[in-house]
Amino acid sequence: MTKYQKYQLQWMIDHDYSLDNLMSELSRMQYEDPEDNFRKSEPVYELFDEWQTDVGFGSEIWACEEEWKECEGRIENEPAVTDQNEKLSSVWGGVLTKVTPYKKAQFTSVWDGGVEIATGCTVDLSTHRVFDIEMSADAADEVNILDREYIFMDGKTYPVVRKDELTPEQEAAGFFWYE
Repeated sequence: MTKYQKYQLQWMIDHDYSLDNLMSELSRMQYEDPEDNFRKSEPVYELFDEWQTDVGFGSEIWACEEEWKECEGRIENEPAVTDQNEKLSSVWGGVLTKVTPYKKAQFTSVWDGGVEIATGCTVDLSTHRVFDIEMSADAADEVNILDREYIFMDGKTYPVVRKDELTPEQEAAGFFWYE
């Protein structure tokens, strides 16, 4: 299995889609016209290619492989060199060749007492830095006062603050931050 295929599966999991959902989508495409005998005999891989290009899960789909390589794949393929990795590598006698402390997460800002704007981001788990925060035009002109920000990762919510507002107490508590 390639890294891109693993990304596709993880995307499905992160968006709450199962293999059953995918198979149902492909079956629906294959049998949507009962008179179309060619469509019924079309190979599944051709249906899948068409589905991921034109249909998706209600028009929602993972990034194409080229886009993934430029963005998320780049992050996954970058070697992460930290003091912790060097310590682990020496403990394991050099067996450990790569530890990637980067993880995709959801960045949410809460405005005006409850308006939430959520986008994607990347988190460096070794430093707690949040970066590559996607911009959203959703309600951008309609909000005024920022109440709080947080990331959602691995089923948990973590507070996030701007680096220049990070207090020593927050840093000691492991708060995530961004610039």
